[in-house]
Amino acid sequence: MLSISRLTVAALLGASTAFASAINDYSCESSSNPVVLLHGLGATYYEDLNFLQFWLQNDGYCTYSLTYGAYEGFPFVGGLKPIKESAPEIAAFIKEVVQKTGKSKVNLVGHSEGAFQSLYVPKFEGVLDTVGCGACNDLGPDGAAVDRLNDGTPILQPGNEITVIASKSDELVTPPETAFIHEAGVKNTWIQDTCPLDPVGHIGEAYDLNVWNLVKNALDSTPDRKFVCVLGSPGK
Repeated sequence: MLSISRLTVAALLGASTAFASAINDYSCESSSNPVVLLHGLGATYYEDLNFLQFWLQNDGYCTYSLTYGAYEGFPFVGGLKPIKESAPEIAAFIKEVVQKTGKSKVNLVGHSEGAFQSLYVPKFEGVLDTVGCGACNDLGPDGAAVDRLNDGTPILQPGNEITVIASKSDELVTPPETAFIHEAGVKNTWIQDTCPLDPVGHIGEAYDLNVWNLVKNALDSTPDRKFVCVLGSPGK
């Protein structure tokens, strides 16, 4: 599952030219909104969405990322802290991006837990019992963060947009359709509706060229843009 949220923190997306030489390059210039990428559970800013990040940079976007939810003294595995502890980290980073870029609108692209955070942070931050993994409890069935997100009030906040991209072959989000948000204004997309032969699973979504193109379509507000589908990576 990937989620793309467009946050008002109102520039229109359009043709752009970016000049980024490194991760979190605040000298990067683009007519597009800054893109903040949020990695999945147990990953980092440099492992998970890193290939997508460089692909977007090469296509004209200014991109930013951080490792969130890592415990002190163990920075190599992110996303382990409880959601309510990671969310303020992400919110502070988004505010930093806004401040340093001078943009008034930011796009969030999240994978796995990062997709959940891209929904949770805008709603609540204004922008298995496992030792050392509070997020595992939060994201499981009847998890505290899941229950809070689905508290009966809208997930989609005024002025924002959400696109959810999911795979029918996802074996970690089960059933896969539970990734979708059934609210007015939310765009739910199956990867296989565009690329029927793509067997990509949950982890492979971060590295799948078809998914990257669907992300680009969401960022550019061009859902009907055609691209050549490739054979994706099977797996969970």
